[in-house]
Amino acid sequence: MNTKIQQFHIQRILFWIFSSLIILAILLYGYFLNTAIGSVVAREGIEAEMSRVNSVIGDLESEYLALKSSITLDIAYSKGFQSITPSNFISRGVFGKGISLNETP
Repeated sequence: MNTKIQQFHIQRILFWIFSSLIILAILLYGYFLNTAIGSVVAREGIEAEMSRVNSVIGDLESEYLALKSSITLDIAYSKGFQSITPSNFISRGVFGKGISLNETP
C-alpha cells in the first residue's frame, strides 16, 4: 500500500512537471511566433522607407545634374568668382638631390 502511495505521488509530480513543460513550450512558441511576425512587419516598413528615400535621392541627383549643366563661366563671374592665376609648383627632380621649380603656363 505504501509503495502504491509513493508511486501515485511520483506520477502526480511527473504529471505536473510534464504539464508545466508543455505549457512553457506553448508560451515560448507564441512568443517566438510573435517576434517573427513583428520582425517581418518591421522589415517591410524599412523596405518601403528605403524605396522612398532612394526615389528622393534619384530626384535630387537629376536636379543636381540639371543645375550643373546650366552653370557657365559668365554665371560664375556674375556670382563673384575669378579666374585663377598660374601656380608655381616645386618638385623633386629625378636627377640629383636638388629641388626644381616648375611653372604652369
